[in-house]
Amino acid sequence: VHMRVTVFGSGYVGLVTGACLADAGTPGVPAERVRELRGSFEAMLRDPQFLADAANQKLDVDLVTGAELQKVVEEVYAASPVVIDIVKKSMAE
Repeated sequence: VHMRVTVFGSGYVGLVTGACLADAGTPGVPAERVRELRGSFEAMLRDPQFLADAANQKLDVDLVTGAELQKVVEEVYAASPVVIDIVKKSMAE
């Protein structure tokens, strides 16, 4: 599945959404590009001005690295169908 996504806005929502989608990429993205995107995203979330702006808006910034997120996604995709069914049923209650 190949998708094209456009994110409008350069505020925190648009910026972070765009960065996350760029970080996720699509299958076949060269490893070097993934490293660059992840590094840029992480640098932004550590930038003192970004953090000050977020604090002024009373926004919490909690960095989850691309590698950490990738691990979570891999664990979810590896979950047993039985576990997925249990979670779906518990969410429906």
